[in-house]
Amino acid sequence: MRSPQGAPVTNVRRIAAFLAVVAALGAVAVATLGRRAPSAPDFALVDQHGAPFVLSAQRGRAVVLFFGYTHCPDVCPATMAVEERAIRRLGARAADVEIAFVTVDPERDDARALGRYAATFGPNVVALRGDDRALARAWTGYHVYHQAVARRPGETGYAVVHSSAVYYIARSGALAAYGDWSDAGDAVSADLQKSLE
Repeated sequence: MRSPQGAPVTNVRRIAAFLAVVAALGAVAVATLGRRAPSAPDFALVDQHGAPFVLSAQRGRAVVLFFGYTHCPDVCPATMAVEERAIRRLGARAADVEIAFVTVDPERDDARALGRYAATFGPNVVALRGDDRALARAWTGYHVYHQAVARRPGETGYAVVHSSAVYYIARSGALAAYGDWSDAGDAVSADLQKSLE
């Protein structure tokens, strides 16, 4: 995997337009699912504790699936915070929901970084990584866009531009709803309820 340290800054407007199209297509797909929602694409990764995590093995619990990275300055922590607050509002039913956070930055997101990140957002979070092949399967299954870009002059490291879809997977393993990082708390709560039905 090539280090993105020297990656050129891409056309941000073009990337933003692409992500908007991806989000719109996803929203249309979920809106037209009808009564028979498809099963969520399966994948197998490793959690922050080194334990295997297979999505299809989570049947019986609702899963909120989000792809991001621990160095993200805005979209990822905002999304995780809104989801965590909505889950807490479920009261006793919160135990039936988990947030699966899949990294798009495996070079920096080792087990320790993912463990610290998951702990920030509460006990319902499982933070996931894997080898190139396993991550590629997860990213491809959910049409995840991610691109390392250089930061502005004077800033260190790199950023990762990535799609910001949130997938709500029902207890049955079916895709129950589709959201985005900008969704307000009420919308998130409604999507959680769909995944728990």
